[in-house]
Amino acid sequence: MQTNSLESARSLRNLYLVRTVFPLLWAAAVISAARTQPSFASVLLIVYPLWDVACTLYDLSASRPTGSARTSQVINALLGTATAVGIAVTVFSKEATSIAIFGAWA
Repeated sequence: MQTNSLESARSLRNLYLVRTVFPLLWAAAVISAARTQPSFASVLLIVYPLWDVACTLYDLSASRPTGSARTSQVINALLGTATAVGIAVTVFSKEATSIAIFGAWA
């Protein structure tokens, strides 16, 4: 039982490290691509909430929370998915709307 707890703790530590580093790399990529490759920057706006959903699902499986902690993570995953869909629908036709969706989610 203790081995599972240690492995879970390691997995979560690694997840939180990645969840700290990835946004920095993502922001640098968006900033550098915004002027020269706006389509790529637009795709990155869709990728970020989906990446957050993937991390949340991994967190759910690794930590196996119960009660309100589980509920809040499930809601977070649903909102992230809805955000990605909203951005995908608007990013190439109504850029300001997609940025507002992203901002409201963030």
